[in-house]
Amino acid sequence: MENIILIGNPKAEKTILYIHGGGYVMGSANDLPQELQALFIENDYKILGLNYPLAPQVHVDIILEEIESMINQALQSYSVDSYSLLGRSSGGNAMLSINPQNLLLEPQSLLLFYTYASLDLSWMHQAIRNLDYPINKTLVETTNTSKQIQYSRSIDDFYSYYYSLRKMGIWPDTIQIKTHDILWDRNMPSFIIHSMFDPDVPYRCALELKDYFINSEFLTFTQKQHAIDHNLDIIDEIVVKLNDFLTTLKEENQ
Repeated sequence: MENIILIGNPKAEKTILYIHGGGYVMGSANDLPQELQALFIENDYKILGLNYPLAPQVHVDIILEEIESMINQALQSYSVDSYSLLGRSSGGNAMLSINPQNLLLEPQSLLLFYTYASLDLSWMHQAIRNLDYPINKTLVETTNTSKQIQYSRSIDDFYSYYYSLRKMGIWPDTIQIKTHDILWDRNMPSFIIHSMFDPDVPYRCALELKDYFINSEFLTFTQKQHAIDHNLDIIDEIVVKLNDFLTTLKEENQ
């Protein structure tokens, strides 16, 4: 239970199960923007965030197995009878890569923030060129050779590590990511947000998800930014649209 982080009232009627991003190599369950936390708590949701083991000390297949196990543990430990799965960036990729049949209870909806399915890995192998951060070879070396498994890493401290892997073109091999079909029902209600000019995850990844999930709401932005829910100019719009989506979902399931 130490790696399942509770935010809000444990007795809240509804649940958001949160899988953080960070390229599978950084991030933590506590990094959800305050505006989104407030939206969920004010609408009687508790948030259960997962601190899963991080690459490169474990590879993606092991991470996915651990995430499935942690979801089931959270559902049991907090007596969850309905929930939505929220994944940001690689957290959304993890959601899209697991087998929902392995879950004790399927979610009512998927909330997919600037994420991607593992249908085509070609873009991941390309050296990223449109971000102005230097390569930190020392941090890459020390992190990749460490034997200690980490369950959270500060994005502030490891931001340059992830982007060094991307700019060197070695990120997918470092985390050992593989192609995965999407196994979720195509009718699963889904809320998808992405920026057309995302410098990290190509916009076409969002279009693939929009085409796959036929019962989805798709919110597009034009900022040159990856984590657009950290943008103070548009977070209010995201909160309003997400609240409408969750309210409609609740009414349809009553």
